[in-house]
Amino acid sequence: MRCGDFRLTSSSPVLHIICPAMTHLAGHEAVYTEKLAHTVGENGLSALIHYPAALGAPSFAAPSRETDFPAPVDARGLAGRIGRFLAERQRRKAFASLYAAMGPDDAALIHTADFASLLSAMAAKPPQGRLALICRFDHYDEPGAIEALKRIADQARTSGTALLTDSASLSADFSALTGYPFRTVAPPTEFTREVETKDAPVFGFFGGGRPQKGFERLPGIIEAIRGLLPEARFLIQYYPHPDDPPGSAQDALTRLRAMEGVEIVEGFTAPAVHEHMVRRCVAVLLPYDRKVYRRVTSGIFVEALASGAAALVPQASWMANETEQHGLERALVLDFHDPDAIARAAVEAGTRHSRAAPNIERWAAG
Repeated sequence: MRCGDFRLTSSSPVLHIICPAMTHLAGHEAVYTEKLAHTVGENGLSALIHYPAALGAPSFAAPSRETDFPAPVDARGLAGRIGRFLAERQRRKAFASLYAAMGPDDAALIHTADFASLLSAMAAKPPQGRLALICRFDHYDEPGAIEALKRIADQARTSGTALLTDSASLSADFSALTGYPFRTVAPPTEFTREVETKDAPVFGFFGGGRPQKGFERLPGIIEAIRGLLPEARFLIQYYPHPDDPPGSAQDALTRLRAMEGVEIVEGFTAPAVHEHMVRRCVAVLLPYDRKVYRRVTSGIFVEALASGAAALVPQASWMANETEQHGLERALVLDFHDPDAIARAAVEAGTRHSRAAPNIERWAAG
């Protein structure tokens, strides 16, 4: 039931990091989780990482590269309502089981979970004052999500649960929406300038096949970059996501497979493999949907900058706002609908990667 043991001693109090859904499968999320556990250890505490099968992870075993996603169910029909009820009941039992296994001085942290999972965590009667939630969900401005967020805050008032986000703007938004104080925690990062030297610049994309992360736009972006950098190479990680329409990325994937100089890594990767892929890149492409990411954080953005790579980010997004407000040296803000702007940013990225970036280090440290 546990995956990732960071205990200092067998008897010391433990922070139980509970990771629903695909956290242990998607490399960047697993990297985030392990660094979080190491940070806990550096502060003199112990940590255990849990990937519970009942909360969406396929097994308690080591990460797998393959995941079977359930067939879509009509959410409005009787089958959909029954499915949601059974899923919520299963999640609540899983959280209750984890809480029951905690020692009297232990605490629990839940991160990278959707609001349905967070509501189940609260409904399972968490230990008083010993639970924290990191809210990073990327559709909080939808009416149903706002209602769920308010319910989470209401239950947090009675249970003494700490509610956290990883950006000051998101904390301000959530606090205003709910009337409950959300605190900001800096993402755990380790800085390096050891980008691998290559004969040709490598540009990476690690957002999977998600439309909201711009996967379908990658062929056009690659063509634009090669207009000024014909020697450029590309490293693309692709995996399907259960929330996306089946086949939504197929056209782009077919075009990418036919392109020379494009390496496609299909499926999930272990944390060490993911970190190695990011370090190969002079820049990471983040052509994300600005409507979704205008206030929402991106772990890949933070990881790219921390790894020594440049980051190409969309205008009018959280990433752009942070770049402009803090003067983040290796981040470039651009219009991903403008091929000339994409090409110019790619050329500039080649001069910025591995550059010393004191503003980035201060920013990530909170």
